[in-house]
Amino acid sequence: MVREHGDRVCAALELLLAKWGARPQMAGPHYCALPLLLHLERGGAEAVITVALPMVIDGISRPRDHRALAIAIGKAFEEETRGTALAQEREGTLRLMKRRCPKRITDLKTLASMAIERNRWTAADRFEIGALLIDLIVGATGLIELVAVQRGRRAGLDVRPTAEALARLKAWPMRQQPTKRLPMLEPPRPWQGMEGGGHRTNHRPLVAQAPHLAGEQLVLQIGVVNQLQRQRIGVDAGMVELQRQAWDHGIEGLFPVQREPLMPPPRPTERVGAEAFRAWQQQVLDAKRDQQEGRALRLRIERSLKTLNTLAPGPCWFAYELDWRGRIYTANREATHQGPDWEKAALQLEGPEAGATGFEWMLRAAAGHWGIRGTWGERLQWAKDNLDLLTGAAEAPLERLELWRDAKDPWQFLQQCRGIRSWLLNPAKPIGCPIRLDQHASGMAIIAALCRDGRLAAATRLTGDKPVDLYQLVADAVTDQLREDHATGPLHIRRHAAQWLELGITRSLAKVPTMTSVYGAGFWSCADFLALELEAQIGPLQPNQFEARLVAPSQHLARVFGAVLKDQLATCYAMRDWLQGISRTVVATGQPVRWTTPMGMPVELGRELERRAKVSTTVSGSRRWAATRATPGELSARATARGITANLIHSFDGAFCQRVVCTAGEQGIQLLTNHDCFAVAPAHAEVMHRMLHLELGGLFRTSWLPRAAREIASRAGVAVAPPPMAGSLRVSGIGQNPYAFS
Repeated sequence: MVREHGDRVCAALELLLAKWGARPQMAGPHYCALPLLLHLERGGAEAVITVALPMVIDGISRPRDHRALAIAIGKAFEEETRGTALAQEREGTLRLMKRRCPKRITDLKTLASMAIERNRWTAADRFEIGALLIDLIVGATGLIELVAVQRGRRAGLDVRPTAEALARLKAWPMRQQPTKRLPMLEPPRPWQGMEGGGHRTNHRPLVAQAPHLAGEQLVLQIGVVNQLQRQRIGVDAGMVELQRQAWDHGIEGLFPVQREPLMPPPRPTERVGAEAFRAWQQQVLDAKRDQQEGRALRLRIERSLKTLNTLAPGPCWFAYELDWRGRIYTANREATHQGPDWEKAALQLEGPEAGATGFEWMLRAAAGHWGIRGTWGERLQWAKDNLDLLTGAAEAPLERLELWRDAKDPWQFLQQCRGIRSWLLNPAKPIGCPIRLDQHASGMAIIAALCRDGRLAAATRLTGDKPVDLYQLVADAVTDQLREDHATGPLHIRRHAAQWLELGITRSLAKVPTMTSVYGAGFWSCADFLALELEAQIGPLQPNQFEARLVAPSQHLARVFGAVLKDQLATCYAMRDWLQGISRTVVATGQPVRWTTPMGMPVELGRELERRAKVSTTVSGSRRWAATRATPGELSARATARGITANLIHSFDGAFCQRVVCTAGEQGIQLLTNHDCFAVAPAHAEVMHRMLHLELGGLFRTSWLPRAAREIASRAGVAVAPPPMAGSLRVSGIGQNPYAFS
């Protein structure tokens, strides 16, 4: 109902405000509240309706006291004005408080501690503004009506649904929950076309939301999906049992959250100092945050463990589907090889005996899951030097947690330890623990290959012979800039630089800004991420400390990252700007942007203008409603341009994945895919490692970007600018670096 009537009520409020602006002296019921509406400068009339209309509709099926509802709406509106004041003064602090302590955004004491003074409204103020908005909703929607009632000796008003609204509520269709897909105990139905494959009860097409596609256009992709669906996957019953015991007993460090949420400590019963009381308050906040943020994750862990326990010891099969860019996904979203660490570690491939070469790959994989980076020789040597640790962890995992809990991927590390111990006990025994080969910085590597940028190709391991780390290169460059800021900058810049230099710019800190910047992430998203990382380092703070201790240092580092990334990833930014320019040119003609992937899959990108307007507020969340001014079928230049870089890159990594699956099928190799990461049994790891690099070189031997530009221009009938080709890449070197997949 909000979707249907929001625009109408908003138009009514805008008309009223326009009349009042022309005749400030005009009178009407509750018009004394009109000046209060001016307090909400952010969002205008739409934000006002977003606060009021849901409060009316949420309880529309029952009569409510007019005065009580009006005061509730007025109170919500007052809180929204306080949040708006905070946003105007301290945008960064507001964004942090939304994540950390949303209820304190509207607390007057909290605002006062940040020198943001707001007066408390009276009950009359709240009633008048709420009553005014209720009157607008009555007149604009016909959903509710005001009915005079007698409450003892006092006359009053009830807000009641109209007969039309009640009829609509009774006729409202029940919303069905989507069917939950799980791994299958028998092979899925093969896909013959766009319909009819996958799970036995599946009614979804192979590619959702792609009306431009037909089955005859996807013959190769259908073959890829069917090949993956034929693979038998084992479930390691012993691993599942270990995970269940660790989860049920609340062992720390093995899952992202504990099974039992934190409980707030009891309130101090005796007088304590201010510092101790603040510590108690922080413990309460931490417990509430853990309960709220960890609820969905706890449910996910419990469900996946139950599913894995039901499947163990297997075999099982996975159904697959594609997205419109050609990326391959499992049809189930739990207990999958595309899931988190513990789910991956519970699944096994059908593989022959590993042999000596496969054993060495298990050792390298164990080192990688522990967190060892460097050359293959260094990883192998680390594993050999720590063979007692690996076998000890496998012998008694829950009794020797200190041997494996601190690994980067603890469950996958344990999986390799168990495989290593199994080989040592009996080298002739088949071993199916997956060896995962993940492409380094695949998004930037694809751009380097498309734009023929030799410098970026070397940094992303497309070329060369060493395990260069792009994220470490960025971290080092940021550190150098911070040192310069500390030496030559003004006082506040020196202070921020010193703080970050003391904490250290690590590879993991640099990874997120580097990965997301290419896809369009801006300054605020980078600053928010850095602020959360900084808070984790320095500990909890009060909201009035956010600005100086978190927001300002994080915004400075976000600016440094922005400058460094524009230098290090200049080609990526140039390609993003070029693609967005093409997108705007094509969309201006009313057509989608269309290209074909290297594996022959047609891709069509064109986001329609929202027929529903999204209105965000500071405190009351966001709502969508029917946008009466939107033209059906009209494309959004902004939305299309915003996603074109990521979508083009994903269409290429989807094509590469399809190509690898085809080649593996020709050689009879079973594999698991996760976009740019591939897993095979130890016996096949050496062949797969070599194959991936050969396929990488083969795919990008063709100059795809100029070809895509010509196709986009030809199909849209427009002229486009030439792509930003660096021309410094030796094409024959692509795939020669043995660390492109590691």
